[in-house]
Amino acid sequence: MAELGGAGGIIPSHSTGGLLEGTLEQGMSAWHYTLSIGYTSQLNSTGGGHHGGSARTLLHDLDILDPKTNDHQLGYTFKLSYLPDALGQNQFGGFISHANITQADQHHASNNHSISLDIAGVFASYQREKLRLVAEAYFLSSVIPDHHDTLRGSFSTAYIQAEYTLNDQWTPYARLSESFGGGHDPYLELLDGFPHAAQMAGIRFDITEQQALKLEYSHRQFEHENANRWQLSWSAVWQ
Repeated sequence: MAELGGAGGIIPSHSTGGLLEGTLEQGMSAWHYTLSIGYTSQLNSTGGGHHGGSARTLLHDLDILDPKTNDHQLGYTFKLSYLPDALGQNQFGGFISHANITQADQHHASNNHSISLDIAGVFASYQREKLRLVAEAYFLSSVIPDHHDTLRGSFSTAYIQAEYTLNDQWTPYARLSESFGGGHDPYLELLDGFPHAAQMAGIRFDITEQQALKLEYSHRQFEHENANRWQLSWSAVWQ
């Protein structure tokens, strides 16, 4: 669920518009707030399913080099975080989001219609010495026009991730994801690449302060099948 929209995620990840954020300090603690308003994603089909199929429906961001604003509508997100120690890593909070997602008609652009998606969630990040825990929970509610009817649905999804720093270079981690009430949800039925549950384990090796290798194994459960995946990635930062 945390994947970006274009990579198969179910939540509009990017907004093309404005962002306002700030921090309110209270002694050693702090509140951090973020408000974004802008054009959200369009739901459209593309080639290639999550197993190499012929078609896949994904969320697509507005292309700033070829902006077609009629294909995208405005949405907003507000997030509030509390940091017990303003200089520390621990934080928890919540957010709300509303997005009007244009569902593209492949044959007649005039038949495009808008999906209303409301999201509320909570999150937490806790670190103590070598152990770090990260968790998020989302509740999604959708309203989808369907010919002469209106479909309504809702479900929730959550994950928790644990990381343990063995030393300056090795960090194993694991993540569990689960969805609840998503069976036959009208919004999820429009997106064919969302795993309803997933288990993942991996290890990161920090080569230098600017480079890292990551080996990861995941088991994902879809509506009608399961999939296993190994992934090896290298990341780097140039300054």
